[in-house]
Amino acid sequence: MKVVQWIKRIVLYLIGLFIIGLGVNVSLKSDLGVSTNNALPLVISKKLPFLSLGNWVTVVFCAFVLLQLILLLKDFKWYYVFQVVASLFFGLFVDLGEIVLAFLPSPELYILRILYSLIAVLLIALGIMIYLECEVMSLPAEGVAVALSKKTKLSVPTCKLIFDVFSTLLAVIFSFIFFGTLVGVREGTVMIAIGVGPVMKLLSKVLKKPIRLFLYGNEQKEKEIVQEEQITSEE
Repeated sequence: MKVVQWIKRIVLYLIGLFIIGLGVNVSLKSDLGVSTNNALPLVISKKLPFLSLGNWVTVVFCAFVLLQLILLLKDFKWYYVFQVVASLFFGLFVDLGEIVLAFLPSPELYILRILYSLIAVLLIALGIMIYLECEVMSLPAEGVAVALSKKTKLSVPTCKLIFDVFSTLLAVIFSFIFFGTLVGVREGTVMIAIGVGPVMKLLSKVLKKPIRLFLYGNEQKEKEIVQEEQITSEE
């Protein structure tokens, strides 16, 4: 049974990463900016196009794993290296998403570009919620946030915000160095940064129970969810 559960978790985890990859590509077509963690790979890919965007995502995310090693040193767990595998799959899905969405036109009307950004928010939120529920392996950006939290004693969400701002600033700096203007960071970046969290909460209310039921297929997990909801409502 545990083998079957693990297979389900890994498959659904990969589906979640693929959905995020689709969201990245929809945001690309909006031309209003991508998410904070993908802005830097996008800037680099436009300057050094001998690698695809997905490949640069993998390279940058692997650098995030190295950053965790530097921050944690002896506290770096050996299994954190599997974030490199997750990065490889995510980079692959970013490139695959470009192929899947090749039919989708890049809109000229600003209102349609805003709509694309909103769709990107929905897809990214859905993908993150799914992959987190699988409890397989976080992506490196989240890993850096956890590492920062351990070192600074700040909360993980606070450290995630700090690292997102840092990643975005790096993208802005390299953008001006390479092109003399902003690339990949615009109002869509802000929409994704602000919108993903609330949308994830809404989706979780609807999808968390069926996802857990699919993954574990027993009443114990359902009871845990009910207990969590009771605690939340009491608070």
